[in-house]
Amino acid sequence: MAHVITQPCIRAKDRACAEVCTVDRIHRAGDQPLIQPDECVHCGACVATCPVVAMFAKKDVPTGQAAFSLKSPVFFGLWPGPRLPCAPPVDRTTSEALPGERF
Repeated sequence: MAHVITQPCIRAKDRACAEVCTVDRIHRAGDQPLIQPDECVHCGACVATCPVVAMFAKKDVPTGQAAFSLKSPVFFGLWPGPRLPCAPPVDRTTSEALPGERF
């Protein structure tokens, strides 16, 4: 389970967590550092080093900070979404229109 960097670290200039990351997987995205979740080895060195208490195991992210759990997967393209194959579009010229629809 990857670690999550939460709100207290936004705009923080301290890079202590990145310096102790054994796999160099903490990157900046604007003014927020993010952990590359698929390559994090979950050693916890970053959590112990964080001077602003902004890093947590994903299961321990405080209430109200849960949205930060989604930032890394989205940023690094790991979140299921447009990249996943989907069903082909319906041919609306031959399929029945729903009541009230105009084509």
